[in-house]
Amino acid sequence: MNLVKRLSSAALMLLLPAAGAYADEVCTTKQVSVPVYSGWSSCTTYSNGQWVELEEYVGLSYSSTTRIYSGALSCNAQVPYAGTQLVNVEECTTVISADISVSQNYKNNIGHNIVTVSSNSDANEGETLTGYKWWVNGAYKGSSSSFSMDNFDGGYYANIELQVTDSSGATASTTSRVYIYPYTSSGSGNCGGKGTGNYAIKKVGEEDKEAVIVPAKDVVMPACY
Repeated sequence: MNLVKRLSSAALMLLLPAAGAYADEVCTTKQVSVPVYSGWSSCTTYSNGQWVELEEYVGLSYSSTTRIYSGALSCNAQVPYAGTQLVNVEECTTVISADISVSQNYKNNIGHNIVTVSSNSDANEGETLTGYKWWVNGAYKGSSSSFSMDNFDGGYYANIELQVTDSSGATASTTSRVYIYPYTSSGSGNCGGKGTGNYAIKKVGEEDKEAVIVPAKDVVMPACY
Protein backbone atom coordinates (compact mmCIF):
# COMPACT_ATOMS: atom_id res chain seq x y z
CA MET A 1 0.00 0.00 0.00
CA ASN A 2 1.48 3.30 -1.06
CA LEU A 3 1.94 6.37 1.10
CA VAL A 4 -1.35 8.26 1.35
CA LYS A 5 -1.54 12.02 1.90
CA ARG A 6 -4.78 13.77 2.83
CA LEU A 7 -5.49 17.47 3.34
CA SER A 8 -8.04 19.06 5.64
CA SER A 9 -8.79 22.68 6.53
CA ALA A 10 -11.26 24.33 8.89
CA ALA A 11 -11.32 27.55 6.83
CA LEU A 12 -12.11 26.05 3.42
CA MET A 13 -13.84 23.08 1.89
CA LEU A 14 -11.03 21.21 0.15
CA LEU A 15 -11.25 19.55 -3.20
CA LEU A 16 -10.17 16.25 -1.60
CA PRO A 17 -12.82 14.16 0.23
CA ALA A 18 -12.47 13.54 3.95
CA ALA A 19 -11.23 10.06 4.80
CA GLY A 20 -10.15 8.07 7.83
CA ALA A 21 -7.15 5.81 8.19
CA TYR A 22 -7.16 2.54 6.33
CA ALA A 23 -6.72 -0.78 8.12
CA ASP A 24 -3.16 -1.59 9.18
CA GLU A 25 -1.97 2.00 8.84
CA VAL A 26 -0.29 4.52 11.12
CA CYS A 27 -1.17 8.15 10.39
CA THR A 28 0.45 11.42 11.47
CA THR A 29 -0.79 14.97 10.87
CA LYS A 30 1.28 18.09 10.24
CA GLN A 31 0.63 21.61 8.91
CA VAL A 32 2.02 22.71 5.55
CA SER A 33 1.66 25.87 3.47
CA VAL A 34 -0.07 25.44 0.12
CA PRO A 35 -0.79 28.00 -2.66
CA VAL A 36 -4.35 29.26 -3.10
CA TYR A 37 -5.96 31.11 -6.00
CA SER A 38 -8.85 33.58 -6.28
CA GLY A 39 -10.11 36.52 -8.37
CA TRP A 40 -11.53 37.45 -11.76
CA SER A 41 -10.61 34.94 -14.45
CA SER A 42 -11.17 35.30 -18.18
CA CYS A 43 -10.57 33.39 -21.39
CA THR A 44 -11.66 33.53 -25.02
CA THR A 45 -13.42 31.02 -27.25
CA TYR A 46 -14.27 31.10 -30.97
CA SER A 47 -17.98 31.11 -31.88
CA ASN A 48 -19.92 32.04 -35.03
CA GLY A 49 -16.87 33.49 -36.74
CA GLN A 50 -15.67 35.65 -33.87
CA TRP A 51 -13.77 35.47 -30.60
CA VAL A 52 -15.88 35.75 -27.46
CA GLU A 53 -14.44 36.62 -24.04
CA LEU A 54 -15.87 34.87 -21.00
CA GLU A 55 -15.28 36.14 -17.46
CA GLU A 56 -16.07 34.76 -14.01
CA TYR A 57 -15.10 35.44 -10.40
CA VAL A 58 -13.50 32.44 -8.73
CA GLY A 59 -13.58 32.08 -4.96
CA LEU A 60 -10.68 30.70 -2.95
CA SER A 61 -9.42 27.53 -4.66
CA TYR A 62 -6.45 25.17 -4.59
CA SER A 63 -6.41 24.98 -8.40
CA SER A 64 -4.70 27.56 -10.62
CA THR A 65 -7.10 26.87 -13.52
CA THR A 66 -10.86 26.80 -13.92
CA ARG A 67 -13.42 26.11 -16.64
CA ILE A 68 -15.73 29.05 -17.40
CA TYR A 69 -19.18 28.40 -18.89
CA SER A 70 -21.65 30.79 -20.55
CA GLY A 71 -24.55 29.04 -22.20
CA ALA A 72 -23.14 26.67 -24.81
CA LEU A 73 -19.73 28.36 -24.68
CA SER A 74 -16.84 27.45 -22.38
CA CYS A 75 -13.06 27.81 -22.10
CA ASN A 76 -10.19 27.21 -19.66
CA ALA A 77 -8.92 30.20 -17.66
CA GLN A 78 -6.08 30.95 -15.28
CA VAL A 79 -7.03 31.89 -11.70
CA PRO A 80 -4.95 34.68 -10.09
CA TYR A 81 -2.53 33.69 -7.34
CA ALA A 82 -3.90 34.75 -3.93
CA GLY A 83 -1.14 33.66 -1.55
CA THR A 84 -0.78 30.63 0.72
CA GLN A 85 -2.79 28.93 3.42
CA LEU A 86 -1.91 26.48 6.19
CA VAL A 87 -3.67 23.13 5.92
CA ASN A 88 -3.38 19.85 7.77
CA VAL A 89 -1.69 17.02 5.88
CA GLU A 90 -2.37 13.48 7.08
CA GLU A 91 0.29 10.99 6.03
CA CYS A 92 -0.55 7.31 6.43
CA THR A 93 1.85 4.41 6.02
CA THR A 94 1.21 0.68 6.01
CA VAL A 95 2.46 -1.16 9.10
CA ILE A 96 3.28 -4.83 9.31
CA SER A 97 0.30 -7.07 10.01
CA ALA A 98 -0.38 -10.80 9.93
CA ASP A 99 -3.55 -12.29 8.46
CA ILE A 100 -4.63 -15.84 7.63
CA SER A 101 -6.84 -17.01 4.76
CA VAL A 102 -8.21 -20.51 4.11
CA SER A 103 -9.35 -21.72 0.70
CA GLN A 104 -9.46 -24.54 -1.87
CA ASN A 105 -11.54 -27.19 -0.14
CA TYR A 106 -11.14 -30.23 -2.44
CA LYS A 107 -10.61 -33.99 -2.33
CA ASN A 108 -7.32 -35.48 -3.55
CA ASN A 109 -6.76 -38.77 -5.41
CA ILE A 110 -6.63 -40.83 -2.21
CA GLY A 111 -9.89 -39.43 -0.88
CA HIS A 112 -8.57 -36.91 1.60
CA ASN A 113 -10.21 -33.51 1.91
CA ILE A 114 -7.53 -30.81 1.45
CA VAL A 115 -7.51 -27.11 2.33
CA THR A 116 -4.83 -24.50 1.68
CA VAL A 117 -3.86 -22.12 4.49
CA SER A 118 -2.16 -18.92 3.27
CA SER A 119 -0.65 -15.72 4.60
CA ASN A 120 -2.56 -12.59 3.63
CA SER A 121 -0.20 -10.19 5.40
CA ASP A 122 1.36 -6.75 4.86
CA ALA A 123 4.94 -5.57 5.43
CA ASN A 124 5.93 -2.15 6.73
CA GLU A 125 5.79 0.64 4.13
CA GLY A 126 8.66 0.19 1.65
CA GLU A 127 9.57 -3.26 2.98
CA THR A 128 8.84 -6.83 1.85
CA LEU A 129 7.81 -9.92 3.78
CA THR A 130 10.81 -12.21 4.22
CA GLY A 131 9.77 -14.87 6.74
CA TYR A 132 6.79 -16.97 7.80
CA LYS A 133 6.30 -19.34 10.74
CA TRP A 134 3.20 -21.49 11.20
CA TRP A 135 1.87 -23.49 14.15
CA VAL A 136 -1.18 -25.79 14.13
CA ASN A 137 -2.57 -26.48 17.59
CA GLY A 138 0.78 -25.44 19.06
CA ALA A 139 2.90 -27.70 16.83
CA TYR A 140 5.32 -26.01 14.42
CA LYS A 141 4.14 -26.51 10.82
CA GLY A 142 6.63 -24.79 8.50
CA SER A 143 8.09 -21.60 7.07
CA SER A 144 6.51 -21.13 3.63
CA SER A 145 3.86 -18.54 2.78
CA SER A 146 1.19 -21.28 2.61
CA PHE A 147 0.65 -24.96 3.39
CA SER A 148 -1.99 -27.67 2.98
CA MET A 149 -3.95 -29.55 5.64
CA ASP A 150 -5.90 -32.81 5.35
CA ASN A 151 -9.59 -32.65 6.17
CA PHE A 152 -11.28 -35.81 7.41
CA ASP A 153 -14.73 -37.31 6.83
CA GLY A 154 -16.39 -34.96 9.33
CA GLY A 155 -15.81 -31.33 10.20
CA TYR A 156 -12.81 -30.36 12.28
CA TYR A 157 -11.17 -27.27 13.66
CA ALA A 158 -7.59 -26.17 14.16
CA ASN A 159 -6.00 -23.27 16.01
CA ILE A 160 -3.60 -21.82 13.45
CA GLU A 161 -0.93 -19.29 14.42
CA LEU A 162 1.11 -17.24 11.94
CA GLN A 163 4.16 -15.04 12.56
CA VAL A 164 5.54 -12.91 9.73
CA THR A 165 8.80 -10.95 9.46
CA ASP A 166 9.67 -8.22 6.96
CA SER A 167 12.95 -6.95 5.53
CA SER A 168 13.30 -4.36 8.33
CA GLY A 169 13.18 -7.14 10.95
CA ALA A 170 9.72 -6.18 12.22
CA THR A 171 7.35 -9.02 13.17
CA ALA A 172 3.61 -9.49 13.60
CA SER A 173 1.52 -12.51 14.56
CA THR A 174 -2.09 -13.66 14.62
CA THR A 175 -4.07 -16.73 15.65
CA SER A 176 -7.25 -17.98 14.00
CA ARG A 177 -9.56 -20.87 14.84
CA VAL A 178 -10.47 -22.41 11.50
CA TYR A 179 -13.39 -24.77 11.01
CA ILE A 180 -13.40 -26.76 7.75
CA TYR A 181 -16.48 -28.22 6.13
CA PRO A 182 -15.85 -31.64 4.53
CA TYR A 183 -15.79 -31.78 0.77
CA THR A 184 -19.03 -33.27 -0.58
CA SER A 185 -19.51 -35.93 -3.24
CA SER A 186 -21.15 -33.37 -5.52
CA GLY A 187 -17.78 -31.65 -5.85
CA SER A 188 -19.04 -28.28 -4.71
CA GLY A 189 -17.92 -28.43 -1.08
CA ASN A 190 -20.01 -27.40 1.92
CA CYS A 191 -19.20 -23.70 1.93
CA GLY A 192 -22.55 -22.10 2.66
CA GLY A 193 -23.29 -19.58 5.39
CA LYS A 194 -22.39 -20.77 8.87
CA GLY A 195 -25.57 -19.48 10.48
CA THR A 196 -25.89 -18.71 14.18
CA GLY A 197 -26.03 -22.18 15.76
CA ASN A 198 -23.43 -24.48 17.28
CA TYR A 199 -21.21 -27.08 15.61
CA ALA A 200 -20.18 -30.48 16.97
CA ILE A 201 -16.63 -30.79 15.67
CA LYS A 202 -13.34 -32.47 16.44
CA LYS A 203 -9.91 -31.01 16.87
CA VAL A 204 -7.21 -31.79 14.33
CA GLY A 205 -5.05 -34.63 15.61
CA GLU A 206 -7.75 -35.78 18.04
CA GLU A 207 -10.20 -37.44 15.65
CA ASP A 208 -10.60 -40.45 17.98
CA LYS A 209 -11.95 -38.27 20.78
CA GLU A 210 -15.43 -36.97 21.38
CA ALA A 211 -16.49 -33.91 19.43
CA VAL A 212 -16.77 -30.54 21.16
CA ILE A 213 -19.49 -27.93 20.65
CA VAL A 214 -18.19 -24.79 18.95
CA PRO A 215 -20.39 -21.69 18.51
CA ALA A 216 -20.77 -20.29 15.00
CA LYS A 217 -19.12 -17.00 16.00
CA ASP A 218 -15.81 -18.86 16.50
CA VAL A 219 -15.92 -20.46 13.07
CA VAL A 220 -13.99 -19.24 10.01
CA MET A 221 -15.20 -20.69 6.72
CA PRO A 222 -13.00 -21.39 3.70
CA ALA A 223 -14.02 -20.47 0.19
CA CYS A 224 -14.65 -23.42 -2.11
CA TYR A 225 -13.60 -23.68 -5.75
